[in-house]
Amino acid sequence: MGEVLKVSVDRSGRTVLPAKVREALGVTIGDEVAFVLEGRQVTLVKAGCPTENPFAAFLEWASPDDDEAYGSL
Repeated sequence: MGEVLKVSVDRSGRTVLPAKVREALGVTIGDEVAFVLEGRQVTLVKAGCPTENPFAAFLEWASPDDDEAYGSL
């Protein structure tokens, strides 16, 4: 198990992501995160990252320039 970081939950169920977590995920202001539930374990991931969508890497070839260059193949 890695480093354990404890935080408090307020009355509204809110908490703050520790700086080490934000840095590890590359999360900045306005980014979204996702909670992946697996039984009684929760994994926090940056929303839209490749682990959330295994086909996200293919989006790099979805530009109008690529359509023009390779559309007739």
